[in-house]
Amino acid sequence: MQQTWESLAPVAVPRTKFCVAHFDNKEILIIGGKDPDGQRTDSIEVFDCSLNQWRQADFRLRKPRSGFALVQLKNEEKLIIIGGNDGRV
Repeated sequence: MQQTWESLAPVAVPRTKFCVAHFDNKEILIIGGKDPDGQRTDSIEVFDCSLNQWRQADFRLRKPRSGFALVQLKNEEKLIIIGGNDGRV
């Protein structure tokens, strides 16, 4: 079986030092991180796997944050963000 790569729609804002979560194999969330100017962001983008489209989430992080860890609780639609940097360090 030969494996192949497939290009998908690009995110609206490229970023680094972000975290990713998924829900029901239907949506992928890209959370926080740093934008191309090196500024931390509180934005969350949602990828719809069936439509191959990104959209901004209806919610944001409480503060712009990068370099954090994320835990997704099994069977719950909850994410726990741990650590990272909000610019005060």
